[in-house]
Amino acid sequence: IIFSKLRATQSPSIITAAHPGVSILIPAYNEQENIAATVESVIRTSYPRREIIVIDDGSKDNTSAEVEGVIRAYPNDQVRLVRVENGGKAKALNVGLEHAQYDLIVVLDADAVL
Repeated sequence: IIFSKLRATQSPSIITAAHPGVSILIPAYNEQENIAATVESVIRTSYPRREIIVIDDGSKDNTSAEVEGVIRAYPNDQVRLVRVENGGKAKALNVGLEHAQYDLIVVLDADAVL
């Protein structure tokens, strides 16, 4: 709500300076059917400073290949893929936190669309 109010009243350069960076963590296990749509929905957001980190938690399907396709399709966006051995969502999120460059963290399920 705050962002939309600022956007309506201030120039884009002020909006960018006023918002902290956000690391969006997306843990994924066997989400080949959903992961591309999820990552693309985050890419389409207008938040000015963000990175997207997909943590593939040892998927046995083509989850990683789907993410790599999104990375190729959107080379100018900050999308990273981290692969880990299957250890569960909590472990995947902890690995994502280790890779996050921003202090503000958002966790998004791999089958969610913004």
